Amino acid sequence: MMRWRERNSPLLLRQMLEALNYSPAFYRFLRDQNSGKISRYDPPIDEESVALDIGAYIGEFAEQIAERYGARIYGFEPHPGLFGQAQVRLARFEKVTLFPYALGAKDRTATLTFRYPGSTLFADVSANPRQADEPTVEVEVRDIKRVIDELALDDIDFVKINIEGGEYDLLDRLIDTGYVARCRVLQVQFHESYQAAYSRRRRIRQALARTHRIDWDYPFVWERWSRR
Repeated sequence: MMRWRERNSPLLLRQMLEALNYSPAFYRFLRDQNSGKISRYDPPIDEESVALDIGAYIGEFAEQIAERYGARIYGFEPHPGLFGQAQVRLARFEKVTLFPYALGAKDRTATLTFRYPGSTLFADVSANPRQADEPTVEVEVRDIKRVIDELALDDIDFVKINIEGGEYDLLDRLIDTGYVARCRVLQVQFHESYQAAYSRRRRIRQALARTHRIDWDYPFVWERWSRR
C-alpha cells in the first residue's frame, strides 16, 4: 500500500522509504524537518570547528556543512566510486579532507556490498539469497581510535555517522576507549535490519546517556546527542 501511495515520489525518497520500511518515525522526521522544527544541517559549529563525516557517500552532507559554517571537515567513504564523486563535489573546499576508507572498531579489510544509497559492510546473503548478485568491493576499515590519534583530535565538535550497520561497532569502540567524551555533538543513523539491532542500540544509548543528552530522536532514522 505504501509503495503504491509513494509511487510518484522522487526516486531517492522512494529508495530511502524502502530502506526504512516506510517507518512512521521517518515520516515524522520528514514532517519536522520540512517544518523547520529540526534540521540535520544545523549543528552548533562555526569556522573554527572540527567535524567528522563518517559515511561521506557522495559528499552532499559535507558540502552543506562546509557551505554553511566553513568548518574543518574530515570525511570517510570507502566505496571507490562514491569517494570519487565526493572528491569532485568537495574539491572547492580547502578545509575538507576525504579519506578512502571506512571507520570501525579495528583495522581490517572487509567486503562492501554496493546498494544505492545503502552500501554496507554487513550484508547477510544467507538471509536474503537475492542479494548474492549485488556488486561488491574489498575495502579498508581503520580503527576509529587510531584515526583520531593520527589526526590529533583532542576535541571534535560534530560527528555525523551513517554507515549502514557499522555504527554499532564504531560507537562501542568510542565508548569503550572513552573517546566518545571528545565528541561534542553526535548525529547518528542507527539501522534496524542488522543482528541484535534493538538490544545493541539500547545498550549504546544507555552508555551515551552518561556523557551526552539526547537533543532529538527518530528511532532508526536519525538522532542527535550533545555532550553534557
